[in-house]
Amino acid sequence: MQRGHLENCKNMEHNFREFIKGKTVLVTGGTGSIGRVLVKELARHEPRVIRVLSRDAVKQSELQAELGHPQNVRFLIGD
Repeated sequence: MQRGHLENCKNMEHNFREFIKGKTVLVTGGTGSIGRVLVKELARHEPRVIRVLSRDAVKQSELQAELGHPQNVRFLIGD
């Protein structure tokens, strides 16, 4: 990997963290394959709250357990 590319990746990570930090984020389909990854990644960037909307309560419980029951993640049932 070229040095410039690595620096760009680090800058993007920093910019993303600063953009997400302290915000409320809604993830629709949050227990699907892409949604799960997105929720886990967002949780690393210190949002004020992540609201996970999905229609499967069992998958919501599983994701909540995987995340370690964080205080800033809220699960919403909907369709």
